[in-house]
Amino acid sequence: MRKNVFCLINLLVLLVTGCKPINNENILPFYGKSDVLFTEFITGSSPSDRAIEISNIGESDISLNGYSIWIYKKIETSPSYKIDLNKYTIESKSSFVISYTESSEEYKQKADFITSDLFIDGTWPVALVKDNKIVDMLGEVGYQTEYGKRKDLVRKKEFFNNNNRFDSYEWIKYQTDDLSRLGNFEVSVTEEELLSGPRLTEEMSTLPFIYEKNGGHIGGGGFVEVTLASMGDGDTTRFKFPSELSKYGISSNESCRYLKINTPEIQHGDSIDAQPWGYKAQEYNNDVLKNAKRFIVQTERNNSFRETYGRMLLYVWYSNLDNPQLSDYKCLNCEMLFEGLAFCYFYDENTYNNSILYKGISYTNIFLNAEAYAKKLGKKVHGEKDPDFHY
Repeated sequence: MRKNVFCLINLLVLLVTGCKPINNENILPFYGKSDVLFTEFITGSSPSDRAIEISNIGESDISLNGYSIWIYKKIETSPSYKIDLNKYTIESKSSFVISYTESSEEYKQKADFITSDLFIDGTWPVALVKDNKIVDMLGEVGYQTEYGKRKDLVRKKEFFNNNNRFDSYEWIKYQTDDLSRLGNFEVSVTEEELLSGPRLTEEMSTLPFIYEKNGGHIGGGGFVEVTLASMGDGDTTRFKFPSELSKYGISSNESCRYLKINTPEIQHGDSIDAQPWGYKAQEYNNDVLKNAKRFIVQTERNNSFRETYGRMLLYVWYSNLDNPQLSDYKCLNCEMLFEGLAFCYFYDENTYNNSILYKGISYTNIFLNAEAYAKKLGKKVHGEKDPDFHY
């Protein structure tokens, strides 16, 4: 009977995950007491551009004698490639970069070690191993996921700890092929800054709000000040726009849909039924709008500024100060995600990754981090029951 149950479980795993049953006997034990760990992982826009950074976060130099990198092809539980690191040493508070022999010169110039065995694509699991024990992990042995495909992943300094399973929340996604951080594990943004959301900058003020392209109009990533016209649900508001924007087909009073998020629905006649947390999202959004003193709206760079129903697609910024600086404005789209009252909503994160950056990180990736934070805490739409909803 036990054997039949075991076989049934393995069959269910196969059907649900599309993977063959995992042979746990092949997976190395975890040894999580090393000051050496992965701190950056890059797979570039070109398939041959790839690099891994490991760092010594300790107070003393560390010999890599006994260390190696094991790469597992797809869902295999035995490594297909091993990269021996025995002859190297990492100085205290320093990084060590490994690049691929076919990578571009820019990648290889950053490398301390170049090898033809760095077969990584951001989907194959990669283990840092010491004396046949796993010290740190990218991905998870036995599974193939797109944890680092065409991405520059930099570990948050607040999560400098060994791990036997990749946790995406512990990493920041920067722009692929931006090698400015490679070889230096000091990241440019803190967890506290990420949790406060993006900020408007003077550089953004030089971007056009709208510009002409191929006979039409498109978002330029710039922003304008607006005033509140009327409030809607959790991700829709009407604003009054400056008259000089009429040449772009923008009227004085426009309905605006918040970019890159989607909140649960409120009741819309007989066509759309209310969902849990829909009215709470509306309440939160409208309370912010009521108390705010200044508003700025921003278009997505090089993308359409209207959606199917004709509403403008915008980032909505607000401040409760009478005379705010740009850095005083807060992004309401992002706040809805942090509060657990919205989901990220876009077709393909890579489509929008090169749009607008704050400290080298796209709004998309800051929003994904906000959603991951709310999920980690199980906030509202990510696990809590709406106390006012009749289920």
